[in-house]
Amino acid sequence: MSSARISWSTWLTLAGMIVAAFVAPFFVTGWNPQAFQVVANDPLLPKIQLWLTIIIAQAVLWVGCVGYLAATLARTNSTTSEPGRHMRAAALALLPVFVLFAFLGLKQSLVHSSIPPRELGGFDITNLPTFAGFGELVAGWTVWQMYVIRSIWQFKSSQENEDGSKFVRYLELREDVLRLLLLAGVVLSLGTLATAALRNAVNFEKRTDYFPEEYVVMYGALYSLLLLLAYLPVYTTFFASAVKIRTRLCGEPPPNIMDFKSWNETREALSEKLGLTLTSASALGPPLSALLPVIAGWAVHLLEAKK
Repeated sequence: MSSARISWSTWLTLAGMIVAAFVAPFFVTGWNPQAFQVVANDPLLPKIQLWLTIIIAQAVLWVGCVGYLAATLARTNSTTSEPGRHMRAAALALLPVFVLFAFLGLKQSLVHSSIPPRELGGFDITNLPTFAGFGELVAGWTVWQMYVIRSIWQFKSSQENEDGSKFVRYLELREDVLRLLLLAGVVLSLGTLATAALRNAVNFEKRTDYFPEEYVVMYGALYSLLLLLAYLPVYTTFFASAVKIRTRLCGEPPPNIMDFKSWNETREALSEKLGLTLTSASALGPPLSALLPVIAGWAVHLLEAKK
């Protein structure tokens, strides 16, 4: 029965990804059937189609993310007796961020900026902000789920039980957090690349620097900053718990110098496994995941500079 549910959810996610791939490019171009026609002597259309290809990749990624997030949430919630408590705690922790984004979304809907334009190459792209909003919702869900896991771990770490069980649970939940952080970074970095492709098409049509490249870098930098700020409390919680686990498992340094080498090797192995070694290659994973959007934006800047 369980395998059947997993199979159906997988097929549903795949079907959603296929539908999204077909619907997304037409949604952002005002349902114009000419979006992917091959036309000779039209240098603008291929640039628009390159942008729409990234739009397709975004839509497919978002649907896949929703399937993964739903499955991960169900799995993590099944390990706790009060899933609603942890979901509410995560929502309250991120409430100021939700209010800020709601305000910005309302402002954008009431005061339309000239960037992006309302029309590109004869296509109506007024649906683009709505499409981008879906991506922001997926990224927001990913960050919220990181805080759900943080709340679950805080509850678990406060319980008195065997250190071995707590150690395994820590590794499982920390791995989930790192995957979610990477997922959010990929979602936002792909959005930055889509903005860069849109800018390329807009500026080609306008024959001017209508859409300055600094905005692409700024968008990526803003996304990375928000990810880093969101991840910092989660990292602090898991780091503090890891230090306590290591101290309990290793104990104090032995008074005998002959035993110090064995104690230190054990301590270093635990530090590596718990994510406490800041100088190892694995320590670069979380900040790199958070910096993916600004890296994507800056890569576009470097390519632009070589023209």
